[in-house]
Amino acid sequence: MVQGEELLIAEPAERDRKALRKLFDAEGYVCTVATDLDHARDLAQRKFFPVALIDLDFAGVNQGLELIQFIHERSTPTRVVLMAARRSFEAAVAALRTGVVDIVNKRPDQIQQLRAAVRLAVDRGQTGHQQGSFVREVRGVLDDALKIMLGLSRRVYDGNSETSTGTGLDMKPAILIIDTDSEFLKLVATLLAQKPWEVSVELSGGSGLDRASTFSFQILCVRDELSDLPG
Repeated sequence: MVQGEELLIAEPAERDRKALRKLFDAEGYVCTVATDLDHARDLAQRKFFPVALIDLDFAGVNQGLELIQFIHERSTPTRVVLMAARRSFEAAVAALRTGVVDIVNKRPDQIQQLRAAVRLAVDRGQTGHQQGSFVREVRGVLDDALKIMLGLSRRVYDGNSETSTGTGLDMKPAILIIDTDSEFLKLVATLLAQKPWEVSVELSGGSGLDRASTFSFQILCVRDELSDLPG
């Protein structure tokens, strides 16, 4: 049984949403359901989902393809399984070109295939370019780091009467992250996309120095070893 994998379900019919959630809750997934296109987009921007289960006609004919494209543009590691209640060669080709893991017919006799497709999507996410274990590790580290950042930024802003009301609600600290791993930085950018902070990233110590010399940052997060700045 899957334990704790996040699953986004984008399904227009309330009866089917409830059935899908019940099915995958029982499998051990942490399910989040989207009721319309705007809701699904908002969820995809605010949170990382390793797997998304999307109806082809979500919010309109072939609108599921639009949602898939939207998710891929903002969260490349997310694996998508497409559900289709009708046959459409053109839609199937378009879906496969976006990189969906599988296309499953919406029929009662396809439940096992649907389970298997979602499980395959999870496995591909874990063994792909950005492994699921690495994502979870980074998210855990970031959660701890963000708590520290928030505490530090509160100190900075509470001590500056011109930029803070003292409540901490209007804080928007500028953060610079320097790391040589571009894939790591992409993942960090995805996880921080909806944070109310100004986050900049650089791939080397030299470019980080240049950036810091032209802009004032309240918080700096830097890799412990940088080849171009060994000191």
